[in-house]
Amino acid sequence: MQIVVRAITQWAKRLTKEPVIGEHYRPLANVVVILFATSYALSFLGLMHHVAYLGPGLGDAVSFAPFTEVFHHFYQSADGDWLAPPLFLFAVLTITNLLFTAGIIVAGYWLYPRTMGRPFPLTVLFTFMLMNAVCTVGIVTIHILTGVITNLLGYGFVDGLQLFGELCSTLRHWAQGVPTLFELPAWLAFLLVVMIGGFFHYWFHRLAHESRLLWLLFHRPHHMTPELIQPTTQAVFNAFPFFLFAAVPYVLIFAVLGKLISDESILVYLVVFKLASAFSNLFSHQTALYDWAQQRWFIRILNTITSEGVYHYLHHSCEGGHHVSRGNLVNIGGGLFFFWDRVFGTYRPATSHRPEVGLRGIKPAEMTGNPLRLAIAGLAQIAYELMHNHSIRSRSAIIFGPSDYIPEFSRDFVLKATPISPVPAS
Repeated sequence: MQIVVRAITQWAKRLTKEPVIGEHYRPLANVVVILFATSYALSFLGLMHHVAYLGPGLGDAVSFAPFTEVFHHFYQSADGDWLAPPLFLFAVLTITNLLFTAGIIVAGYWLYPRTMGRPFPLTVLFTFMLMNAVCTVGIVTIHILTGVITNLLGYGFVDGLQLFGELCSTLRHWAQGVPTLFELPAWLAFLLVVMIGGFFHYWFHRLAHESRLLWLLFHRPHHMTPELIQPTTQAVFNAFPFFLFAAVPYVLIFAVLGKLISDESILVYLVVFKLASAFSNLFSHQTALYDWAQQRWFIRILNTITSEGVYHYLHHSCEGGHHVSRGNLVNIGGGLFFFWDRVFGTYRPATSHRPEVGLRGIKPAEMTGNPLRLAIAGLAQIAYELMHNHSIRSRSAIIFGPSDYIPEFSRDFVLKATPISPVPAS
């Protein structure tokens, strides 16, 4: 028995040990970034969904159906003539999108020494890419556990494995039965979907900063990275275990919203807009390219139209001028022209000063470099606090309180150091 306990202890120590990554891994890092850039560019074509307003489709499966449907629309309207203007322009836009997307991701990494005076830190690169991988494994694990449970209950393992996806698909199918209230021109319906959907995006994103539970379980991992390139920036839908709480109502809200005010005729506008918006949005998480993008008026105009880009980079700032007590509430996004930020007073113009990014009040050197610990830090903190704070008021505030609330006994597992506040005597 002692041998088993000793083996488990050693295994646990290895899991929590921080990796040391030297420059001899740089060739591997170069290959990893190029492969990531290529796969990201291709997978983006599978994210042209009506309900994908938070980026890579929270709760949505990757599907190339919307893109291929629009391609066939242009192909049939051109009678297969590749030189016909609509089809030719769509093909050029698609190819340019792929090259630009992959190119900007690689450039953000490759040009880092020119801007920052040093190569992109390998520890940051691999730590946060592995954190994203851990979150993905966590999501897959939950699907497998669901399959095990349904199998024990007498249903098939595969039924449980596909339960979550089937539920989202059922909601989308159900939403198609919702009547379309307005017969609007397709371009106007498209603008309404983007703007009304942007309202929900704005408040969902803002609550992710102001709600303690949403911040710790969902959004904080997206803001952890102290040096931004696309591979190290966690896609918001990938946060573990928040997708369980958010994906189902998210899919339902946006599927119903889209059907209420539009029909499938807006799909052409949606796909073309998303293809074009990549030329702006990719600058949202690029430290090395911030100065270059901010200094070019046409990039700033594109960023303003899409409510992304260098303006969104300010949203990742950890500097005091961009923060209130409940986090960075600057340029939250949603809709076009930062409309909702302007309405609710959170819009800020892009500055010539490139701000430091990451978590407010936490220096990069103070953060653990263990990707497993980073991935489950929010869940571990909430569990720790519920165990050590026994009053109903404290436990309610831990779950339902604002993001700046800290209970009497707390521990931030993102930090290398020990608890924020001491553990009560047992």
